Amino acid sequence: MEIITNNFDFGVIFSINVLVYLFIKMTESIFPNVSKIKWYKIVCTIIIGVIFGIVYKEISNIEITTLINSCICAPVIWDWVLKPILQKFKVDYKDD
Repeated sequence: MEIITNNFDFGVIFSINVLVYLFIKMTESIFPNVSKIKWYKIVCTIIIGVIFGIVYKEISNIEITTLINSCICAPVIWDWVLKPILQKFKVDYKDD
């Protein structure tokens, strides 16, 4: 268990997923079909992950490998854990 907590920062993972979700929901109100474009969600995730990673690195003393692992893990956690839960509650991107 210690290996997992040393290599991942679950706060970073959660924050990236929340920021990406909120950003896509906000842009969806302006452009209604944006949530149907897969590449748009991928690009948003990468850009927000990089920006958040840079900011988080500057304000904390997190190791760069932990930060990179967490940024890579964020979309995986979204696809395998958070998205199925949100779909059950019908609050996913396409289910308003």
